[in-house]
Amino acid sequence: MQVNAVRSASGVRVVPPPTPMTVAQAQAALKNNRKLTIAIADTTANIKANLAALTNVAPQIKSIVSTTPADQLTVTAAQAKSFSDVLSRTPTNTLVISDSFDALNGSLTALRKLNDNIKTLNITPTPEGTLQRIDPYDSKLWGKSINGRFEIATNPGAADNSKSLANNYMAIKALEDRGLLAGIESIKGATITANVDQSQKLAAIFQKYDTEFYLNIKDTSANISKGIEFIAANNSKLTGITQIGNIKPLEITRTQNKLADRALAKMKNAYSLNLYQ
Repeated sequence: MQVNAVRSASGVRVVPPPTPMTVAQAQAALKNNRKLTIAIADTTANIKANLAALTNVAPQIKSIVSTTPADQLTVTAAQAKSFSDVLSRTPTNTLVISDSFDALNGSLTALRKLNDNIKTLNITPTPEGTLQRIDPYDSKLWGKSINGRFEIATNPGAADNSKSLANNYMAIKALEDRGLLAGIESIKGATITANVDQSQKLAAIFQKYDTEFYLNIKDTSANISKGIEFIAANNSKLTGITQIGNIKPLEITRTQNKLADRALAKMKNAYSLNLYQ
């Protein structure tokens, strides 16, 4: 007998999770009750062989777990696109997507939806070493690739290019650290708004690839003080500095104040200094 719900001592109605079923069991159960919520636990081979059938009942599926986890669930870009509703029920970091870059790039909407579920992207040769242009927004996704050579290329028509670069700097750095980054296209007519830490990390990568960039720094007084030498050294790249949060006097040395004089002239709000030797 299936228990639909139990009532706790506090009187709160608690719905237990569905008992895991194989694909065949789930299909049989759903014939009797189309509104039944199910959990799938079956071999990777059976799950993959029945992706099309499971798509028809995707709203009823709560989770899909492989009973043979060593056998990775590998699908093509087309399958990821066609079966994204079903594949989104798999556990985090378990899917492998294997296809050409063009095919993967053509299924970006589905891959973005499945980003948390994807463990690895395996790019088949297109040919090997071909430079692939990607949007900074998708850096985290492409960072799951075990191969490939990528160039960050912003969309000239997008209004949030600079924000996308700043928000995804850790993913961009991960691509760089793994030797998958080949370059970053210069940001034409845009300014990156970022905190001091983000600005330092981005600047290091941009300078390596001779990428033109401009920074609008927004950060706390304490962080601006700590990063004052970086700020001074990159004055030519600064469009402005804004203190946020609890504004306090900047704590810098007299020497740092002299170095940063031109940069501090770009402060967007009033500031004061506590100078020390």
